[in-house]
Amino acid sequence: MLKIYGIHGRTQALIKVPVNNGKAWIECEFKHGRIGAGIANRPATYPTSDITEQNIIENSPLFGHLIFLHRLAAASETKAEPVSAVAVPSITSREEVVAYLKSNGAKATNLKDDAAIKKYMEKIGVFFPNYEF
Repeated sequence: MLKIYGIHGRTQALIKVPVNNGKAWIECEFKHGRIGAGIANRPATYPTSDITEQNIIENSPLFGHLIFLHRLAAASETKAEPVSAVAVPSITSREEVVAYLKSNGAKATNLKDDAAIKKYMEKIGVFFPNYEF
Protein backbone atom coordinates (compact mmCIF):
# COMPACT_ATOMS: atom_id res chain seq x y z
CA MET A 1 0.00 0.00 0.00
CA LEU A 2 1.27 3.42 -0.86
CA LYS A 3 1.60 5.74 2.12
CA ILE A 4 2.20 9.44 1.63
CA TYR A 5 4.00 11.18 4.48
CA GLY A 6 4.02 14.94 4.96
CA ILE A 7 5.80 17.83 6.65
CA HIS A 8 3.76 20.97 7.35
CA GLY A 9 5.17 24.40 6.60
CA ARG A 10 7.70 23.25 4.00
CA THR A 11 7.71 23.34 0.22
CA GLN A 12 10.47 20.74 0.13
CA ALA A 13 12.85 19.08 2.54
CA LEU A 14 15.52 16.40 2.57
CA ILE A 15 15.18 14.55 5.86
CA LYS A 16 17.52 11.89 7.23
CA VAL A 17 15.37 9.47 9.20
CA PRO A 18 17.50 7.64 11.79
CA VAL A 19 17.70 3.84 11.82
CA ASN A 20 19.22 1.54 14.44
CA ASN A 21 19.52 4.18 17.17
CA GLY A 22 21.13 6.72 14.84
CA LYS A 23 23.84 4.41 13.49
CA ALA A 24 22.35 4.69 10.01
CA TRP A 25 19.62 6.65 8.24
CA ILE A 26 17.45 6.76 5.16
CA GLU A 27 17.06 9.94 3.16
CA CYS A 28 13.53 11.00 2.31
CA GLU A 29 12.98 13.87 -0.11
CA PHE A 30 9.72 15.64 0.64
CA LYS A 31 8.46 17.74 -2.30
CA HIS A 32 5.58 19.71 -3.80
CA GLY A 33 4.50 21.58 -0.68
CA ARG A 34 2.69 24.92 -0.82
CA ILE A 35 2.45 27.56 1.83
CA GLY A 36 -0.78 29.48 1.74
CA ALA A 37 -4.07 30.07 3.48
CA GLY A 38 -6.82 27.46 3.70
CA ILE A 39 -6.93 24.93 0.91
CA ALA A 40 -3.96 26.56 -0.80
CA ASN A 41 -1.78 25.18 2.00
CA ARG A 42 -0.24 21.77 1.23
CA PRO A 43 2.50 19.91 3.13
CA ALA A 44 5.66 18.73 1.40
CA THR A 45 5.10 15.02 0.77
CA TYR A 46 7.08 11.82 0.42
CA PRO A 47 5.35 8.74 -1.04
CA THR A 48 6.56 5.17 -0.47
CA SER A 49 5.11 1.70 -0.85
CA ASP A 50 8.19 -0.01 0.63
CA ILE A 51 7.10 -1.72 3.87
CA THR A 52 10.58 -1.52 5.40
CA GLU A 53 10.84 2.19 4.67
CA GLN A 54 7.35 2.76 6.12
CA ASN A 55 8.30 0.92 9.31
CA ILE A 56 11.51 2.94 9.66
CA ILE A 57 9.64 6.24 9.23
CA GLU A 58 6.76 5.29 11.54
CA ASN A 59 9.09 4.03 14.29
CA SER A 60 11.44 7.01 14.17
CA PRO A 61 11.35 9.81 16.76
CA LEU A 62 10.47 12.23 13.93
CA PHE A 63 7.13 10.53 13.22
CA GLY A 64 4.27 12.32 14.92
CA HIS A 65 6.39 15.41 15.55
CA LEU A 66 7.92 16.55 12.26
CA ILE A 67 6.69 13.83 9.89
CA PHE A 68 3.07 12.67 9.79
CA LEU A 69 0.99 10.30 7.66
CA HIS A 70 -0.66 12.59 5.11
CA ARG A 71 -2.80 9.93 3.42
CA LEU A 72 -3.06 6.40 2.11
CA ALA A 73 -3.36 5.96 -1.63
CA ALA A 74 -5.73 3.41 -3.12
CA ALA A 75 -4.41 0.71 -5.42
CA SER A 76 -6.22 2.40 -8.35
CA GLU A 77 -4.30 5.63 -7.68
CA THR A 78 -0.93 3.90 -7.72
CA LYS A 79 -1.67 1.62 -10.71
CA ALA A 80 -0.05 -1.22 -8.78
CA GLU A 81 -1.00 -4.84 -8.37
CA PRO A 82 -3.95 -5.40 -6.02
CA VAL A 83 -3.00 -5.57 -2.36
CA SER A 84 -3.45 -8.98 -0.73
CA ALA A 85 -5.86 -8.81 2.19
CA VAL A 86 -4.47 -8.62 5.72
CA ALA A 87 -6.39 -10.27 8.57
CA VAL A 88 -6.87 -8.32 11.80
CA PRO A 89 -8.18 -10.92 14.27
CA SER A 90 -8.18 -8.57 17.30
CA ILE A 91 -11.23 -6.68 15.96
CA THR A 92 -14.51 -8.12 17.31
CA SER A 93 -17.09 -5.29 17.13
CA ARG A 94 -18.41 -2.76 14.64
CA GLU A 95 -17.04 0.10 16.76
CA GLU A 96 -13.55 -1.41 16.62
CA VAL A 97 -13.88 -1.85 12.84
CA VAL A 98 -14.83 1.83 12.43
CA ALA A 99 -12.01 3.00 14.74
CA TYR A 100 -9.46 0.84 12.87
CA LEU A 101 -10.58 2.11 9.46
CA LYS A 102 -10.55 5.75 10.66
CA SER A 103 -6.97 5.28 11.86
CA ASN A 104 -6.15 4.03 8.36
CA GLY A 105 -7.55 7.01 6.49
CA ALA A 106 -11.30 6.31 6.21
CA LYS A 107 -13.58 9.32 5.89
CA ALA A 108 -17.19 9.51 7.10
CA THR A 109 -18.44 8.68 3.59
CA ASN A 110 -16.43 5.43 3.71
CA LEU A 111 -18.21 4.45 6.94
CA LYS A 112 -21.84 5.45 6.26
CA ASP A 113 -23.15 1.85 6.00
CA ASP A 114 -21.97 -1.76 5.88
CA ALA A 115 -21.63 -1.77 2.08
CA ALA A 116 -19.39 1.32 2.18
CA ILE A 117 -17.32 -0.18 5.00
CA LYS A 118 -16.81 -3.44 3.07
CA LYS A 119 -15.83 -1.48 -0.05
CA TYR A 120 -13.24 0.52 1.93
CA MET A 121 -11.92 -2.65 3.57
CA GLU A 122 -11.40 -4.15 0.11
CA LYS A 123 -9.75 -0.95 -1.09
CA ILE A 124 -7.12 -0.96 1.67
CA GLY A 125 -6.78 -4.76 1.70
CA VAL A 126 -7.94 -5.67 5.20
CA PHE A 127 -10.51 -8.03 6.69
CA PHE A 128 -11.69 -8.92 10.17
CA PRO A 129 -12.11 -12.69 10.66
CA ASN A 130 -13.65 -12.34 14.14
CA TYR A 131 -16.39 -9.89 13.10
CA GLU A 132 -19.22 -10.54 10.68
CA PHE A 133 -21.40 -7.79 9.17
